Amino acid sequence: MRNPAEILGAANRLIKKYNMRDPFRLADELGIMLRYSDSLGSLLGLYTVVLRNRVIILNSDLGENQRRMVLAHELGHDVLHREAAKTGLQEYMLFDMRTPTEYEANAFAAHLLIDRDELIELSKERELDPWSVSRELGLNVNLVLIKFAEMNRMGDSFTLPRIPDATFFKNELPGSENAF
Repeated sequence: MRNPAEILGAANRLIKKYNMRDPFRLADELGIMLRYSDSLGSLLGLYTVVLRNRVIILNSDLGENQRRMVLAHELGHDVLHREAAKTGLQEYMLFDMRTPTEYEANAFAAHLLIDRDELIELSKERELDPWSVSRELGLNVNLVLIKFAEMNRMGDSFTLPRIPDATFFKNELPGSENAF
């Protein structure tokens, strides 16, 4: 498993190079083909490499906030796990943090989508709890908790009300925005 600074560094390099956090524009800049499918069932998204083409397929039933989170997660697989995807279609259990690759992709997504300074401002200066922060940012509370946990792993000392749910997106239905 990668150390937290390596995952943060990977996300920050993209943010700095392209001067943005928008996963849709980043996918375009990186030359990743983004496709939507209505035949993924409960699978929210997947990342693969086909004939040297990097491809992310998102469930067409995802809501706007879900698309952003799932795409950021899949970008994490592109940046951190591309070699594994070259061996064939990788159907990672999306957002299931019991595997190192999924936790790393989740941490990458949290770093990509959540600015550290903004998180500190919202949580400390505005005194918002993680649920309020997640609503403010339009993200699942578990992604916010991952960001806090990763910041703690790198030396911060936030008190977390609970640990992130290891399967927080596994039970999320495409098109629902009940993750907040």
